[in-house]
Amino acid sequence: MPGFCDTHIHFEKVAHEFGYLQLRDARSVADVLDAVAARAARAAPGEWIRCNGDDAGWHEHNLAERRLPHGDELDAAAGGRPVFLYRRPDHGVLGGAAAERLRELLAGFSAEEWDPATGWLRGPAVRVVNDSLYRPGVHEQEHRLRILCEASRRLLAMGVTGVVDPGLPAAFEPSWELYRQAGERGLIAQRVWLMNRLDWRRPFQEEYERVRATVVPPPPPAACCGPGR
Repeated sequence: MPGFCDTHIHFEKVAHEFGYLQLRDARSVADVLDAVAARAARAAPGEWIRCNGDDAGWHEHNLAERRLPHGDELDAAAGGRPVFLYRRPDHGVLGGAAAERLRELLAGFSAEEWDPATGWLRGPAVRVVNDSLYRPGVHEQEHRLRILCEASRRLLAMGVTGVVDPGLPAAFEPSWELYRQAGERGLIAQRVWLMNRLDWRRPFQEEYERVRATVVPPPPPAACCGPGR
């Protein structure tokens, strides 16, 4: 039987988001911290705790305090696990354990973008941090493969048998390698087309030449990719 093809879905990103905290019903900082603590209670040591922010489903103005939690509050709730809460489009907060892991990245931000005292992020820096957490090395490869497999099954239950992935900035090679491994191991059921996306943070000509020089590898057995250009 024919299936649906989702023509714009960040497959790897969605695999993470299926497991994120949903904060749309939070009405106080305490509600947010309770959700973080509940997730931390069943999370593995060192596992990142994050929330779904791209859906614009929550906002600090819906909280009684009308502010984001502070980093030290997140640390107390999470028991030392790294926490990053993203609020679309340009606000976020990092716990101390998360800030320590991202020390080199945060060192390049201005005082207006990153406040170590509160853990608050503002402006384009929020997207930079959000994108960085999908990179290889932040999560174990087996974890990335496992949640991709779970996402594939969930999408298949919705009738989705093909996806066009617009990619993440400057992440074509690692994302494709993830899909290739998943395909070889029979972990994904969808046919996948992955685009080689330009990185908006870099000069256009530099990115254009990088994309032109990219050699597209052959598709894995259970996934397919277009040229990405």
